[in-house]
Amino acid sequence: MLTGSQILASGQSSETAPGNPRSFKLLPYPQELVPLAGVLRLGNPVFSTTGPLTRTKEIAMDCLRRFLPHQGERVAVRLGSLEEGYDVSWLGDEEAEFLVSEKSGAEASVLRITPHGIVAVGKGKWGMLGAVQTVNPMILESRRQGRSSIPCLRIKDWPDMRWRCLAPTLTWYSGWNRLEGYDLCNWSEGEWKWLADWSMLHKCNGWAVCLYGYWPFRLPGYEQETLDVDSYRFNPQTKQKERWHFTHRNIAREFYPEVIRYANERGIRVYAYIGKNSFNGCNFRNDPKVYAGGAAEMLPFAPGVAEYWDAFIGRILELGFNGFVFEDPEANHVPNQNEQCYQTFWKPWEAAYGFSSVQQTDQNNPPLGVQVEYYTWLFREFDRKIQKHCQRLQCQSEIYLISHVLLARIVAEAKSSQERQRWFNLMDEKQGKAVPFVITESNEPLYVELFGKERIASLGGRGSSGSGPARDRRLYST
Repeated sequence: MLTGSQILASGQSSETAPGNPRSFKLLPYPQELVPLAGVLRLGNPVFSTTGPLTRTKEIAMDCLRRFLPHQGERVAVRLGSLEEGYDVSWLGDEEAEFLVSEKSGAEASVLRITPHGIVAVGKGKWGMLGAVQTVNPMILESRRQGRSSIPCLRIKDWPDMRWRCLAPTLTWYSGWNRLEGYDLCNWSEGEWKWLADWSMLHKCNGWAVCLYGYWPFRLPGYEQETLDVDSYRFNPQTKQKERWHFTHRNIAREFYPEVIRYANERGIRVYAYIGKNSFNGCNFRNDPKVYAGGAAEMLPFAPGVAEYWDAFIGRILELGFNGFVFEDPEANHVPNQNEQCYQTFWKPWEAAYGFSSVQQTDQNNPPLGVQVEYYTWLFREFDRKIQKHCQRLQCQSEIYLISHVLLARIVAEAKSSQERQRWFNLMDEKQGKAVPFVITESNEPLYVELFGKERIASLGGRGSSGSGPARDRRLYST
């Protein structure tokens, strides 16, 4: 659980002097903040809600109990939402109209702090939970300054961006780079739950969890592709490499489904950040019949490859992941090592590029159309497997796509904006759906112009806790 001292160390601050609204240094900053007269004396919270006591309300209450002092005057706290119910007498007419408006999204909220207590009402339950997270840094700042009160104010808030995602790692190119990964690759269940509390406090609502290389979970029938392997490590006493066996924490005891459940309860959706046939495991590179090279790719149509893809997609969804962030293989490479690869990816473009056999093609220098054919085929194959397992498990799955190499090639090689748009339209047509793209921030304005803001998202830093939640951009606005 996230403690007050841990959050103090996280850098969150709130200068609570009344007057100029911008003196409240909240992160993210509310959309509309109006200072009110007076202060609220802090003390033990006394909660009022309507309807059943839901899990979201329990989490909101627990948050405030952990931040508010356990002594002092009692603090009246009213919690509710249009989704889960609230007492209409808690809000003024203007506040109520704001929440019911079609222009306000599900995460919109009203927060009012007066000398008589706190009112936090969301349009949806996550709006209410987000309003509570605005109170907590104000309490922390009060503690920093040795005060026992917070200033009164009224806030109407909604997120600039619908998808506010961190990119942490469970395995980071494990087996291709450093076997055991870096720092949070080896976190415990408690540390991951700390990150969920931190994310909730900072109003991040997604994680794209990197799973590159050996898998950090048991995969029956494919144990050789999991992070439970013999290796070596350096012994500082003997100054020699010594044999050892490394087992990922989640394989020693499978805890990540509980982490996902914990994060979901706090409004955080957890996505598996994996490659579309890229770095999906590690041991397969030792099999020349399967290893295609490129960006650690398996050879499509080789015996057993489709079954392996199906197995790890099904296992990821069984663990409880809410969706996928798919990354195309990051190389100008299209397999041509078997007849089906040639027929599927290369032959449709024979007339356009003037080749007629495998001998006339270079897998490491494919024409643009061939690469479009390959990457969109991969998407369809993986998407079909996802939908099959979602039906089996009675769940739903979102997909975001990272396609840096292909998007950059289209932008660079298209001779006009019309030609560029034709390529992008062809990608959508061949994939069978218009998926949102996670793009490189340097070209963000261009991709927003090309695809529209509703299809553009950013991780802000892969394999880290980088994100765009604090940037004043209105991609994915509600």
